[in-house]
Amino acid sequence: MPDVIQDHSTAEYRCPGETYSISRAVHLGRLASFHPDCRHCPRRDDTVGLSARQIRQLAEVNSQAESPPLFYAEGIGKVAIDDLSPNLAQRIAVEFAWQIISARPKTTCGAGVSPAHAAGMAAPQKHGVNDGQVVSLATRDRSSQATTVVASDGRLAAAAIIAAIVEGLRWTGCETIDIGAASAPCTARAIEHLTADGGIFVGNAHGAPHTVGLKFWGYGEPLSQGGMLDGIAASLQTQSSEMPIDRPARTFGPLQRFAATDLYLNDFRPAYHALRPLHFVLDCELGPVVAYLKELIRNVACRVTPGKSGSKLGEQVLAAQAHFGMRIGDDGENCHVVDERGQSVAAERLLALIAGSLAKSVMQGEELRQQTFLRMRENRATIAADTAGRLWYANSHAPLPDALRTLTHLLVLLSRDDQAFSAVLDQERPAA
Repeated sequence: MPDVIQDHSTAEYRCPGETYSISRAVHLGRLASFHPDCRHCPRRDDTVGLSARQIRQLAEVNSQAESPPLFYAEGIGKVAIDDLSPNLAQRIAVEFAWQIISARPKTTCGAGVSPAHAAGMAAPQKHGVNDGQVVSLATRDRSSQATTVVASDGRLAAAAIIAAIVEGLRWTGCETIDIGAASAPCTARAIEHLTADGGIFVGNAHGAPHTVGLKFWGYGEPLSQGGMLDGIAASLQTQSSEMPIDRPARTFGPLQRFAATDLYLNDFRPAYHALRPLHFVLDCELGPVVAYLKELIRNVACRVTPGKSGSKLGEQVLAAQAHFGMRIGDDGENCHVVDERGQSVAAERLLALIAGSLAKSVMQGEELRQQTFLRMRENRATIAADTAGRLWYANSHAPLPDALRTLTHLLVLLSRDDQAFSAVLDQERPAA
């Protein structure tokens, strides 16, 4: 009743994602200090005891703190690192694993197993670390449990998130293979190589500071809006953050580690010889991609000037008198290129140039990654450009968008003679 003084001493307060209760004094203290979890607390309006000024400030903060949608068309993206708590990350991993397990074909050789494995042929021995011990990835039993690959962009801020994801996957009984710091294209190659049932990459596709995003693969395909990705989102919306995590398996899944860098870079190494001493500006905040390029150009005369984030790429190229410039984003899947004059080069024109040099035709992709992947596989296309500006390649591997592949082709093209990039663009006959 309004006329009766309420007794808050017996009320239970619990912050979102936490399993223990707190006193009302702690609740008010966290509200007054603008604790991040308070924005999602169902009792954030219980402010009796705070000053009028504090209540007014909290109202202003809550009105401006509308969280963006967790899921977007290509996964989870542009979420503040503080908003993606380890608890939520673990729940996402559990639901993803449950979707993978539920959709897993009931075969004796396991989902995603290559024809060579299904026929009992010997596979190359690839070694990982299983809880500290060296094991053979080729001899593991794939019929009894689903296998997932996890990777991150190497940022320390995402360490707690990747650890929670690994814990969630293992909680469901999934065999988890951690490839460490990588790019999204490297993760896709590892998933294909290891014939894994699924994969999760923790990165920052949108490139906004202090944000994080997740990309998913299921049975060799990048997951986009529709299908399994929508199933994960729908399940998370119907669950309470305090609900105990369902464990569909009694056995805790094993953890292995696999070094995927050499596997990925071996596709590029044949191109990095006898290259012209090109100088280019590279604007890339994804540490693994920078490390990949440093390894590839170690024995050639190419020179890289690190780009400055926030500055115009064209101006940086002119200032450095470089042959061209490239900005790599979207977890290593997309890039933007400018020529030696600082002029932007359209993705369609760049890909047509590359395809023309390889005598390949360009296929028009779709807006979503999964749609482009399926269309390329159906048409057995080797090169494509989607409407989001990603350049796709598929030769001896499944289709994937890869900015490092674009950079490699560009270095080879410009090493044919001493012409400037703009002249090569004007003279090269593009592919159909």
